[in-house]
Amino acid sequence: MVLMRLAASFLVQTACGSLSTNCLVQKEYMLKLRQEVKEEIEDIGKYLGIPYRYEAQLKLKNGKRKYPDFTLLKVKTREVIYHEHFGLLDNEEYRQASLNKLDEYSKNGIYLGKNLIITYEAEGHYLNIKEIKKMMKEIFLFV
Repeated sequence: MVLMRLAASFLVQTACGSLSTNCLVQKEYMLKLRQEVKEEIEDIGKYLGIPYRYEAQLKLKNGKRKYPDFTLLKVKTREVIYHEHFGLLDNEEYRQASLNKLDEYSKNGIYLGKNLIITYEAEGHYLNIKEIKKMMKEIFLFV
């Protein structure tokens, strides 16, 4: 029931069009999968000993607040690196919101390849946990 309410609060127009039961069940399932992926990413950070905060508030220059999926600390250099996971890129509104978020980040000095990591999923493009683990080791454990 909680997931159903959560799914309803995140509803956006999709191919299913209306707020039918099928649509809600589909969204509930997608949100559950997205949460499971974030937990897998979180487990990698714990395994590698990377200090992080989940959905910590980030105040932008314009006063807006964002909540990146992960705020990570590269201990050796004391750099803060943000990690966003875009797990619903098949959804047009979600994709546009994700691109807008990336634009806002860059306007605030948060750049892909510098202090921003993104991972993503879409139909046919699923998260490869081994590759994420390899990437995290490269970024956080080697200077």
